[in-house]
Amino acid sequence: MPEFPKNRDGTNDWDTFLEREKKKEWTYETLRNDILEKGINSSGDYQKNYSKNNWPAPNTLISMSKFPKKVDDSNDWNTFLGKNK
Repeated sequence: MPEFPKNRDGTNDWDTFLEREKKKEWTYETLRNDILEKGINSSGDYQKNYSKNNWPAPNTLISMSKFPKKVDDSNDWNTFLGKNK
């Protein structure tokens, strides 16, 4: 029996196994640039558009270590989206 395909990190590679296209692996910088190029201007706008653009879910985005935070540790979408207050 053939061995189950693996990702570089040793986890199971379901995309190869199911013969489907792999999802793009986004870095913070490439993701932010793509979001800004597409004219996203709020967290709600991101929520409405992330799926059709194959971006990570909002919780994945805001958990990225480079995602800006306010002093109270809440998410700073204005800074992320390049808006001046």
